[in-house]
Amino acid sequence: MNKHILIDRLTAATGALLAGKHRYFSRSIDSPTLLETAAGLRIEPPELAAPGRRELVVSTPVGDADPAYEVVQWAGEGKPALIFHHGNNERPYDYRRTAKNTFRGLFPNAGALPGVTLINLRAPFHNGTLGQYMRTIGSLQAFVTMIAVSTALVEALVTELRRRGSPHVAVSGISLGGWVANLHRAVFDSASCYVPIFAGAALSGVFLDSEYSRLTAPEALGQAQTLCRVLDFEERFRRVPDRNVFPLLARHDQFVRFDRQSLSYDGHPVEAIEAGHVTGSLSHAELRRHLDCHIGGRIDGECGCPGGTGATAGPRGGNL
Repeated sequence: MNKHILIDRLTAATGALLAGKHRYFSRSIDSPTLLETAAGLRIEPPELAAPGRRELVVSTPVGDADPAYEVVQWAGEGKPALIFHHGNNERPYDYRRTAKNTFRGLFPNAGALPGVTLINLRAPFHNGTLGQYMRTIGSLQAFVTMIAVSTALVEALVTELRRRGSPHVAVSGISLGGWVANLHRAVFDSASCYVPIFAGAALSGVFLDSEYSRLTAPEALGQAQTLCRVLDFEERFRRVPDRNVFPLLARHDQFVRFDRQSLSYDGHPVEAIEAGHVTGSLSHAELRRHLDCHIGGRIDGECGCPGGTGATAGPRGGNL
């Protein structure tokens, strides 16, 4: 067993121990689908044009949700933009070196993407403690709402950036953020370019068929068909005609399994790094190279680059 697999397995086992009875979907698996929920939400185009953080309150069927966005770098009217979404249980506005914060790892310095507006999102329910979060995601509908609200916020930001003349808006995210990027493409497809990291379009696989299933409540594991119906959006994702998605997976990922999630990208180039979910998330230089290849500083409305990072995917992937 290589170190990448071992670290993922140990992380899942530790997470299950810490979660105790508060596992995913332990209270309820009654929920509308991700697609239905995301398509039914609308957030008013938010204020932009200056650096700063904006906290929002969004009314949902499970109560008020608290997403936020931070304009880390404002390049001005008519400039390209990158919207980035964090991973599960990250605190994207905690910029201390010891904090779990992929955004800080990817963009450690001011002016990290010259000439590009850079926006850092925060998902609902990520502004409190781990215990509060684990109690919230005991409800499948709350989990679905969390992802759907982030997706609706991405759409509101894309709409406003377009109104302000941005010729090229890229959407990226890692793990949870990658699922948000892909769901936005499936429902809205209004961005120029999508760069999901460690995500696909068959989200049920994370909770049913990966090491992460250790954190899924036994009651939910016994309702596999329901989880697939609610969480998966693979068919809709594949029907999007635009060739505008440039995913990065980790070949040894035990949470977002390469062999399963690469199938979501049927016909699209899929690149992979030799890492697991945890080790890959810490490989900021490799992740940044992938981002730079496809969106970093580009101002010509194009997306993608020949050859990418050179890694190839499974039977339905590969560099094109």
